[in-house]
Amino acid sequence: MTVFVLMLLLQPVLAVLVWRLARHRPRLAVGFMLGGGGFVLLLAVLSDRPACEAALFPFLDYVKYQGFSLYLGAAVFFGATFARLATRLDRTAIAVLFLTLVLYSGLANRWLLVGELYGSETFADANLHCQESTIYTCGPAACVAALAHCGVRVTERQMAGLCLTNPTGTGIFNVYRGVTLALQGTAYHAALRDPPVEALLAKGSIAVLCLPGHAITVVGEGDQVLVHDPSALAPGHWGLELLRKVYTGTAVFLEPRPR
Repeated sequence: MTVFVLMLLLQPVLAVLVWRLARHRPRLAVGFMLGGGGFVLLLAVLSDRPACEAALFPFLDYVKYQGFSLYLGAAVFFGATFARLATRLDRTAIAVLFLTLVLYSGLANRWLLVGELYGSETFADANLHCQESTIYTCGPAACVAALAHCGVRVTERQMAGLCLTNPTGTGIFNVYRGVTLALQGTAYHAALRDPPVEALLAKGSIAVLCLPGHAITVVGEGDQVLVHDPSALAPGHWGLELLRKVYTGTAVFLEPRPR
């Protein structure tokens, strides 16, 4: 709730601040416009490079602010644009467009207001496998299986809470947050990395993959991977070719802590 309200209010405050700074300084206004637009463009590029995004914003709760970051860049751009417009009609149009964008940012991030926990009180089974209990808890279920391989026993519901899972699903930054928290005080840690697909085959490697619309855990066995697909009844095996077809280039690895 606090983050939601803060980020929602920060947008008009930021836009007004930029407007006040730039309204009598044309060059500064142009600079703000380029800066705001450039930040939005940077986020668009990073959306396909989660590992780089994680390196630039390396704090655990970044996922709570991530959905608003694009709109903050837009607030700077709109504030500077407002300062450069000469007619009242143009300023009114930009103000209405900006306020509409603020409202949409709240709608897009409304999951922050939901305090409900999802998933079931299911642990990993004897095969270290966990089936998803809903169509949007594949991420937490995949995490349960991955953590079981590290000797950490958690339920799907516990992981849904740590991952901040909601009915829209569980993104890779949500998975990274949840696994990091679940591994605290253990011999393992989480790392969001983008290695080549062959790295997933390394014997003993454990990784959670966020595929388009789904999440799985893979455990390297040398020439193949053990696959924990939460939609399946039991784990299976994939070779390199099948893995190559689904791998998006980024994964959350569960690795031994450096000594």
